[in-house]
Amino acid sequence: MHDPSKNGHGIDSRRASKWALLVFVPCAFLLFYAAYNWYLGIQLQKKAMATQGVITEIELNNHGKYDYEYSVGSVRYSGGEIIAGASLYTGQHVQVTYDPDHPETSTLGDFGATATRPVPILLILAMGIMFYFALRRFLIKQMEANADPYI
Repeated sequence: MHDPSKNGHGIDSRRASKWALLVFVPCAFLLFYAAYNWYLGIQLQKKAMATQGVITEIELNNHGKYDYEYSVGSVRYSGGEIIAGASLYTGQHVQVTYDPDHPETSTLGDFGATATRPVPILLILAMGIMFYFALRRFLIKQMEANADPYI
């Protein structure tokens, strides 16, 4: 009698699918984490406040990271950020966006800004799907190669 869980070669493709899920599940988790982190940034931007800050240092050996200082009330805070394509200089006044509930959390842009965030999210999704099907196909071929011809 033919077992419906087996394909035409006597290979349990569901077993291969389960093993392939070991690759896909972590990719799905990373995808969820990246999307959730982006969502939190968007929510934070809705309540964010702005103040004036000043660029204190440009770290050329750290991808051109801009260090800055700003004040909220009478408390001074500092931050640092890498901004692709920016041409700021030391002493330049900049707008700093910060979380009013936690003023030490700040950015020179917008929290949750789109920028390149969709790129890694889509890349993780595409890689997860590709790895799932590639590993599944590989496992099925391995099982076919090792299958008992009398089953």
